[in-house]
Amino acid sequence: MCSNQYQAAVPGRSSLDADRDKAIERIHASVSSILNQSMRFGPEGKNVPSQFRAKIAAYVEGYELYDDVLRAGRNPRRMAELELTQYGLDRFALAGNPKDWIERIGELAELGASRLWLSTESGDLDRQIHYMKVFVGQILPT
Repeated sequence: MCSNQYQAAVPGRSSLDADRDKAIERIHASVSSILNQSMRFGPEGKNVPSQFRAKIAAYVEGYELYDDVLRAGRNPRRMAELELTQYGLDRFALAGNPKDWIERIGELAELGASRLWLSTESGDLDRQIHYMKVFVGQILPT
């Protein structure tokens, strides 16, 4: 994949936690939502590997809008059943502990990405501030 194509696919959903598994679990619903939003009109022209096209079509066909924001809802479970979770995380998310973030940002830079768009997670403001400080203190300097 050329770097210009990949720059458009730089992660937009983020979850940072000292506990890698918690960070990834918290982002599943958001990733399932963006997977549906980005693919609801088909995967053509979106650099989707052929092995995921039929699975993505099935996922979008059965997507339940009212279930959209439920962390342990049907959509994230269907994404897992269709073996799309890792694809969704790789394509649309930056999730894990600080070490995971550093590694993933390095991978993205090697692919030609020069910018990242990140957002804080919803929820507790103190937690958001804490992890913004972790990002600035531990991840950004590397």
